[in-house]
Amino acid sequence: MVNRRQEHKAETRKAILAAAATEFATRGYGGTSIASIATAMGRPKSAVGHHQFSSKQAIALAVTEQQYDKWRLLLQQAEKVPAGLVRLLSVMLTIVLDAETNPFAAATVRLLTDAEAANLALPRSVFSWRTYGTAQIQLTLDDLPTIAVSADEAMDRILVSTLGVWSAGVHGIKEVPTTRRLMTAWRDTVAGLGLPSSDATLDEVVQIP
Repeated sequence: MVNRRQEHKAETRKAILAAAATEFATRGYGGTSIASIATAMGRPKSAVGHHQFSSKQAIALAVTEQQYDKWRLLLQQAEKVPAGLVRLLSVMLTIVLDAETNPFAAATVRLLTDAEAANLALPRSVFSWRTYGTAQIQLTLDDLPTIAVSADEAMDRILVSTLGVWSAGVHGIKEVPTTRRLMTAWRDTVAGLGLPSSDATLDEVVQIP
């Protein structure tokens, strides 16, 4: 009986997180509520009670922590890709494509972008977009001493262009496949930074399995 009760609790928790991930991905943190999560589950609000999670924020934390486990594996696999800008863009491509089919990935990206405005304290990520990206870009810039742009500035521009493509997809703007939209945005960004051989760099970018 105890084991069955524990199994039921675990199943309910799993259902709550799955519904919450879809809600956060679609509505953002501010647009999601305990009631909307329960509705997405097809259950009464009491099903998402304090015996499972103490608050909406606690649910958001659990959703992001689950996705962080997947991102840890991604970063390990990324070590097989050439270091520098190619590795960074490969990681970003993989995360954006994953977010199209994986509600937990989409929810985590959305929650991370909403965090400051929503005053939401999320668990420390397995990597900082800025720190990781700047370090990878710096590896590329080290081989190009004549390029005046800083790694920080380059990361700002790449991050903005990437989030722009992702955000457009969230709002249903998908005139062309995501990979092609990202490559176009990155090609313009990389060329604008004055980095040479942008086409050659992008030819090496891959979705990491």
